[in-house]
Amino acid sequence: MIAEVEIEKLAAIRAALPKEGLFAEKDWLISPNPFPIEKKFLAELEQLGHRLLIFQRACNQLYQLSVKGKQPAWVAHYLDAGKPPELIEFSRRKKIRDDLPRIIRPDLILTESGYIIAEIDSVPGGIGLTGWLNQTYSVFDNEIVAARMECSMGSELFCRMAATLLFLRKPRLTGRKWNGPPRD
Repeated sequence: MIAEVEIEKLAAIRAALPKEGLFAEKDWLISPNPFPIEKKFLAELEQLGHRLLIFQRACNQLYQLSVKGKQPAWVAHYLDAGKPPELIEFSRRKKIRDDLPRIIRPDLILTESGYIIAEIDSVPGGIGLTGWLNQTYSVFDNEIVAARMECSMGSELFCRMAATLLFLRKPRLTGRKWNGPPRD
């Protein structure tokens, strides 16, 4: 039997659901407790953003070298497949070709021995949901990781945009302060 406190938490969480729902035509199982993360795993997650940034930079460099013929042509061919020629030409312009995403959002699958990265995305999908979950569950537990974080992305415009999406005043979306793309 679920304790009275957990029943009250579930009721509060359901009451906090946006009237429009979280995603169209989706049903949700709701837990009265946030997903627990061990300190060791949290430390790994906090380093993951920086490591994925380095990975993204290396992938971008491999693509650019492939375009120049200094790496196998199949790399650029594969990554350009299905894109309109004007988009390919635009993305190769000197002014932007070294730009990296400001958001690196990995999809993690937890396993018995740790985690795997199923996908690395740079579209901020799910930020609003994540913010809502953080805000809602932090009412019950001040140890929620995102509830303690400050905006440190280095861009006031980005922080305002993220705050709007997250329904939080001071979000921090990565484990590392954003100071622009790394310089060699």
